Amino acid sequence: MLKINAEQFVEATQYLLTLRNVAENVAEHQQARQGAVRHLTPSEREATGLDKRLEELRGQCEALDMRLTIKHVNRFLNENPLRPEQIVAYSVEIYQRFRDELAERRFYSLNDKRATFYEEALKGWESVVDRFAACSFDVEESRKCLALERFTAAVFHLMRITETAVLELQAFLGQKDVKAHFGSVLAKLEHLVQKDGYSRVPVSLQVHYQFLEQILTQLHAVKDSWRDKVTHVDERIVPADLFTEEMAMGIHDATLLLMKKLAVGLPKPSAAIV
Repeated sequence: MLKINAEQFVEATQYLLTLRNVAENVAEHQQARQGAVRHLTPSEREATGLDKRLEELRGQCEALDMRLTIKHVNRFLNENPLRPEQIVAYSVEIYQRFRDELAERRFYSLNDKRATFYEEALKGWESVVDRFAACSFDVEESRKCLALERFTAAVFHLMRITETAVLELQAFLGQKDVKAHFGSVLAKLEHLVQKDGYSRVPVSLQVHYQFLEQILTQLHAVKDSWRDKVTHVDERIVPADLFTEEMAMGIHDATLLLMKKLAVGLPKPSAAIV
């Protein structure tokens, strides 16, 4: 995806305006000088500042990926000697190519917050991705969907992130079930923490009891953030309704907190209790 900064676009248009003004002024000045040499000397060319302006414009066009405009700018810069009437012709041509290229594009803007979600999609999730590598794709996609206001799609990816961790959590709890899902793991954890209590959970899990209490609370927070707008398809949780920005951001934050706690407290599979 091409990244375009609004300031770059404004600067490029300013360079084009300056180019046109300088070109017309030089042409008028040369016409007023009867019998003058019909090409610019190096000192005259430097004095106009055109080459410098065009080099700056080229830099902006490179940032905007304006390839045709860049070609015409390069032709101007390589033209030597340069006749006054060529300046106006080149300026008109460069300006037209710039407009032509813009006409073939559509520009969409992101504010700073959403731009960060898109450009730094893993920001804040580094510890989660490091611990649960399989989540990397869905973390990136969920954040980009939030940036682009595709809130229901963002929730879908956030649910996939939750499932990745839940499947590992169920193995840690000693519940080896290939069909385990969010609801079944939540029920298992509720039974261990709320019904069995510390004294009745397996000895191997007692050292993790406080962690399990925290995770249970956070799992409920994630479930509550879904607001019963989910369903199960082949034991997988998927959105069953549309989600607003407020709801999607709430799910994002709840999921992030859950995943951070799991990343710190959940032993890796090789050390899990089975």
